[in-house]
Amino acid sequence: MDFMRFVLLLICCAFLQAAAFAQNTLPPIEAYGSLPNQSMVVISPSGNRIAYRSTSADKDFMIVYDLVENKLVSAVSVENVKPTSVYFISETKLIFVVESNVRLYGYRGRHDYSAAFVYSTEDKKVFQLLMAGYGIYSGQSELGRILAI
Repeated sequence: MDFMRFVLLLICCAFLQAAAFAQNTLPPIEAYGSLPNQSMVVISPSGNRIAYRSTSADKDFMIVYDLVENKLVSAVSVENVKPTSVYFISETKLIFVVESNVRLYGYRGRHDYSAAFVYSTEDKKVFQLLMAGYGIYSGQSELGRILAI
C-alpha cells in the first residue's frame, strides 16, 4: 500500500512540474489575437505570379503580383466575399472559396455552406460559379467544392 501511495505522489509531482513548465513556455495571450496583415499566399502554376490577401483595419484586398516584371498586376476588394481559401487555376484566374456554417430555411440543423468565386486579372471581375437556380437547389450546400479543372 505504501508503494502505491509513493507512485501516486510521484505522478502528482510530475503533473505539477509539467503544468508549471507549460505556464512558463506559453506565448502571451496577445499573440493569439493578432492577425497578420498578409495571409493566404498562393503561387501561380508557372511560378511567375503570387497572390496574397492584404488586410488592414478598414481594407481587405486580394493582391496579384508579378514576380518576373516586379509589378502589381491587380488588386480586388474581398470585403464582401471574405474567402477562406484561394488558389490559381491559370496565370490569370483565381478561385476564392467561401465557407460558413449556417441554418438554411426549410432544412433542419446547421450546414456547412460554401460557394466558389472566380476572379480574372484580365477582366478585373469577380463572379460566382454555381448559384441556386435550374438544377441547383437552395439546400445544396457544398457548391464551393471543385472536383476537377
